[in-house]
This record gives sequence, C-alpha cells and structure tokens, in this order.
Amino acid sequence: MVAPTVLGLFILGHVLGAFSFYSVHRWIFHGSRKNKVIKFIFKLPLLGKLAEKGRRIHQQHHKETIRLGREIGNHMNLFFPLWAKLTIASITTIIAMVSFPLSMGLLSFFPVYAYRHNAAHLGSSKPWARHHLHHHYKNAKVNHGGIYPIFDKIFGTHEEPKR
Repeated sequence: MVAPTVLGLFILGHVLGAFSFYSVHRWIFHGSRKNKVIKFIFKLPLLGKLAEKGRRIHQQHHKETIRLGREIGNHMNLFFPLWAKLTIASITTIIAMVSFPLSMGLLSFFPVYAYRHNAAHLGSSKPWARHHLHHHYKNAKVNHGGIYPIFDKIFGTHEEPKR
C-alpha cells in the first residue's frame, strides 16, 4: 500500500510546516532574548543573522498593522521576503532528497498560510482569522500558530478571541 504512506508523509510534512511556523513565530519573532537557547541561536553566524532579520521584519509587520488601524494588503509583502523563500526552498530541497512527499507536504503549508494570513488581514471573520488578529491587536504573547490554533492549544499559548 503505497498511497497511504505517501499521503501520510504529505500530511506529516504539512504539520511539520505548521509546527515550524509556530516555533519560529513564538520563539524567534516573539521570544525573550534572555532565554539561553534563543540567545545562542541569535549568536550563530548564518542562522543568527536570518533570525535577526526575520524578527525585525516581523516587528515591522506588527507595527504596520497597528499603525494603519485598518487592514490593507501592501504591507503583507513584508512577511516572506525573497531570502526567507530561498531559505524555505533550500530546506525543502534537502528534505526532498530523503522524502519527496514529506517535502511537498512541508511546502504545501506556505501557500495555505499565505492565503489565510492575507485573508485575515483583509477582514475575514473565519475562526483562524480571528485567532490571528487576536495575536495582532489584543495580545502578541499568544496565538502564535497563525492560522492553526492546534500548537497554541498544545503549548498553552492559546487565548480564545472574543466574537
């Protein structure tokens, strides 16, 4: 039975993408620089520079949405700059050498995230959009999962948005 294995690896890859996003968003973009692990990551030669750059871009994303007071689409391009896309593509290519379905599942997370993230900022009232906008406007210390609240629920960083 090849099909269930391929589908399982694809789903696992998508979940891995969602967990990777949660991890970077929570610990790199919003984490305390006093934490020893985070401090170590930021001191690494290449990874530290990428983390620092990503953190600055993410902080700008938060400032823009708050400063504008309303959602518009042009600030959304700040979120995944070319260097981030190339980093994701490089990692996915390496994973593809081991498991193509896993790497395709990982890649599948990013267009779903990009669509839902943009839709949230353009006024969607879906539960995942409210989850994300709660992070932006009510409490940036919670709801790091972006569009999937599952990891926030697992790691205790979920805060239910008010309707």
